[in-house]
Amino acid sequence: MLPGSRLLLCLPLHLRPLAGFAPTAVVYRDPGNTLADIQRTKGAINRIWDLPQSIVSTAGLGSGITYAWDPELCANMLPTFREDLDGVSFITCNSLRAAWSRALNTWSVHHPHISFTDVTNECDAASDWTGGAVDGEGCSLAQMWVTTKSNATGDDVAATAKSTYAWSTGFRHTNGREAEAALYSTVGTVIGFNIEGDMCWYLDSLFCSKFHQIKEKYGSDLVFLFGQVLLWGLWTCAVLSTIWTAWTILQRHLEVHRANAWSVVKQQHEKVAEGDEDAEERATQAEIDRQTQHRGSL
Repeated sequence: MLPGSRLLLCLPLHLRPLAGFAPTAVVYRDPGNTLADIQRTKGAINRIWDLPQSIVSTAGLGSGITYAWDPELCANMLPTFREDLDGVSFITCNSLRAAWSRALNTWSVHHPHISFTDVTNECDAASDWTGGAVDGEGCSLAQMWVTTKSNATGDDVAATAKSTYAWSTGFRHTNGREAEAALYSTVGTVIGFNIEGDMCWYLDSLFCSKFHQIKEKYGSDLVFLFGQVLLWGLWTCAVLSTIWTAWTILQRHLEVHRANAWSVVKQQHEKVAEGDEDAEERATQAEIDRQTQHRGSL
């Protein structure tokens, strides 16, 4: 081993670990989260959820973030979905709540200290729809209130989040390290889905997202025109195909009738050849009937 290399290997073990980590790709605009503030506090980030040291604490991320749904959310939001047909509903309130749960579970499975608990039924049983953490809005049992909101920002946004904070002198990050300086920690939030204007919600993201990508590339008007042309073209092909199929079936039906009529005439002629006196008259009548059917099919 080269001289001094052992010292270099041991040096990191004596370095004091940082209090937190702030990704440089994220820009924080809230007061206290400027680059200078984050550097001064050695990575401490304001306005995030803290992890209490006690395993029985319900503060912050302790025991999971509790959330509740506004009882009027589904009634307000379901009309904005365009995945239903007249008289047939494919999207229900249970569909929305299941999609929300899947989204939260996707977050939970990627972090050992993040989990969510639905307390909507408890709020409903207690008729507790006031006293929430953010301006008293929502259920007092829920740290996160999920509702519909008007777009007060005026921006083209699908949802907004408004949180409330508390000054914390013992903030603890999810990596188990305490912040060196006091900061604001999140204690509650309200998530509001925008339902104003021509906002259109959907659950089939695999199908609908492709159309949104095309709209961003070519523009909404061109995509709408292409969709109209495509649908009218498919409808025209379906009508022509139906007409052709009906004509083919009719032609085959007439061919069967002509074949049956010719068979009757042939039988009568055979009987005439055998000496049947009445067969000749019947054969003549059968020939007349066959020709009449043939002219009617033209």
